[in-house]
Amino acid sequence: MQTMMCKNKAMMINLHISKGSVVKYDVYDILYKEQFKIKLPLTKYVFSMQNIIILLLSYLFSDSFLSFCIPYILLSLFAYRFFFSLTRNGEQFDIFLLKRLGILARKIRLKKFIDKSK
Repeated sequence: MQTMMCKNKAMMINLHISKGSVVKYDVYDILYKEQFKIKLPLTKYVFSMQNIIILLLSYLFSDSFLSFCIPYILLSLFAYRFFFSLTRNGEQFDIFLLKRLGILARKIRLKKFIDKSK
């Protein structure tokens, strides 16, 4: 059983767990925690290792541009829907290609810094 009440401009939810015990949750806390369960968007999937493998396999087994595009798009959408499970819970930094680009940028910055200090 859920009851809702407004208190100090923050919506509170009272959850009656058992007889007499009431646990109060702030709606904003619930929404804040739920946003981390949302899957990362398709633009982040493009840089993932799954997508790179699908891209390479589609390229290797195709003989024309059209025979490359159709399987690549269909397989990518299927893999994003059912196999891509990265969320906003810190996993947005675990994407393969973005990690490698970050390491490369750091090496370039350090090399420029070391060259300037000499």
